[in-house]
Amino acid sequence: MNLKQCIEAFRSFQVLSQQKLPFGASFVIAQNIQKLKDVVVPFEEHRDEYIKKIKESAYENEQGELLLPDEVADQFKNDMETLLAEEQGVKLKKVELSGLDELNIEPQSLVGCIEFLTLKNDANKGK
Repeated sequence: MNLKQCIEAFRSFQVLSQQKLPFGASFVIAQNIQKLKDVVVPFEEHRDEYIKKIKESAYENEQGELLLPDEVADQFKNDMETLLAEEQGVKLKKVELSGLDELNIEPQSLVGCIEFLTLKNDANKGK
């Protein structure tokens, strides 16, 4: 999983973790969140520091809008794309959600973690 996929899965699992789920599913979701948190939180801290640093290069135009020089903005974009593409070596477990027909959740909330969800029993046997 690259960093971008980790961030997307982290956000999706956080949304899913707000639902009332059986213990087994909740436990696996909590484990996955913890693994992802160890990768996502340091990235977010680094990104926030980077943004503070590049804000020093910002200037105001005639309309009072803050702008960045093109080379600074381009460098930030390239650096972020490089970071987000880095493989993280995170291994997540599948979450078995069979029998939860009463669960109401927006499909968009599942997109980041969909490959780690299953609707069949024995999701992690042999892993």
